[in-house]
Amino acid sequence: AFCCKPSNMDDKPLFDDFQRTHDGYADHIEGTFSFINRSSRPASERVRRLLNEWFGQYPIEHRNDLREKLRADFSAGFFELFLHELSRRLNYEITIHPTLRGDRRSRPDFQLTRGTETTILEAVVTTDESKEERARNRVLSVLYDEIGKMKLPDYYLTLRRIHNPTGRQPSAKKFRSFVRQCVGSLDYNSVLVLSQLGAINHRPQWVYKEGEFQLELGV
Repeated sequence: AFCCKPSNMDDKPLFDDFQRTHDGYADHIEGTFSFINRSSRPASERVRRLLNEWFGQYPIEHRNDLREKLRADFSAGFFELFLHELSRRLNYEITIHPTLRGDRRSRPDFQLTRGTETTILEAVVTTDESKEERARNRVLSVLYDEIGKMKLPDYYLTLRRIHNPTGRQPSAKKFRSFVRQCVGSLDYNSVLVLSQLGAINHRPQWVYKEGEFQLELGV
């Protein structure tokens, strides 16, 4: 006779096991988990090693759910993993997603017990960024990555004011074509003189338009 491990049991490490070659920076649109997972930098390796250790202490039947949370929203998943590790080191007995008062709809993250003391703990991450700001920054991040793909070694391109009432992502192809046309029309020596004089307001600026979307940019 033998016993099979239930399908919801997961003893894999948090991060994938493969040969890493990326020693550069993260893309603007890239999530934290994705970058740490693929980065070959020594600092990233130290982070992976530590988080894999913490993850290995998390109850095995709940690891898959936590891994998915970390991949989808690293801040929320990391905070939950951190609180579990902290509680474990403080010698609490930890119950993951306990049922409160027989109500199966109420499932907080942790129930911590130590002696006669019981604490209910919910991991919540808050920021000062509104839903509209997150959408705006996501659009800008995609455009920054498109600029990075173009490799404009002579100029630093600045994205300034954005007007995007619909929240739609503009066409990457059209945006790159617009930027190439604008940068191609520049005289490098003239831009250099303006930079040396500190004449920021006199440096070249353009407005990219696509439907209701408008973006001010310049060098």
